[in-house]
Amino acid sequence: MYEKEVIQLPQDFPFLTFATDARQMVMHQHDCLEINRILSGSGTYWIEEKQYEILQGDIFIINNQEQHMAVHDGSLLMQVFLFDPAFIWEGPSGWHFLEPFYHFSNRIREVGLYQDLDRIVKEAKGKEEGWQLMVSSLLLVFLAELRRYHKQYQEAGKDVHTSYQRIRPVLSYMQQHLDEPVSLEQLAAQAALHPHYLCTCFKEALGLTISEYWKQLRIHRACMLLASTDKPVTEIAIECGFNSLSYFHRTFRKVQGTSPRQYRENLKIVP
Repeated sequence: MYEKEVIQLPQDFPFLTFATDARQMVMHQHDCLEINRILSGSGTYWIEEKQYEILQGDIFIINNQEQHMAVHDGSLLMQVFLFDPAFIWEGPSGWHFLEPFYHFSNRIREVGLYQDLDRIVKEAKGKEEGWQLMVSSLLLVFLAELRRYHKQYQEAGKDVHTSYQRIRPVLSYMQQHLDEPVSLEQLAAQAALHPHYLCTCFKEALGLTISEYWKQLRIHRACMLLASTDKPVTEIAIECGFNSLSYFHRTFRKVQGTSPRQYRENLKIVP
């Protein structure tokens, strides 16, 4: 379940930046490209089937096709940058600036990139003479430096990328069968891999075992249902593949740090 969010950017200069601590209740998607810099707090970012821990100083980049949702307890403060792809894509060479949004990791932890975003915020707030030219130029600098940063780690990440491509059919199958008991052999068959080799690729690509990923995937679905429906907790547990309510509570608390009921109550509190 997700919603298409309509964001109206200024026609004369399709760019916005603002700080927010608002909670996101459901997975959403929009036509803008998005950059987030985490100013304070912590939480969990769900971007498509990937889950990222959120820490102060993190930078997240999200393209206009990815469904995403930042889950937190109200303490998270982030600086959001939104802009139209055409804002930086002018002519054939402009695609290189957009590439980080479609082929790089969503999360960046590189202190050297923070200063570019700080300067963008300063220019956008000050609105001194030539601020629009400065904002667009600084954004291009940020993306160029991001490409350089990625290139430094590209060779080291080749094996991870290959493993991820191998397990993609498995990830899709798991998404579609969250409420069913699925064996390791069934999962391995989706990627035509030996079960043992599937476990190796899975750990290499995601840093999690299949069992750990199952738990997080099912708890993520539970969070979405708790946030977007009035279904009883017991019904949600069953729908997310937990046959034991006590096991669901233990797993939920381990992943989210709170009970399902308290999680739903916290979402009702307006920051």
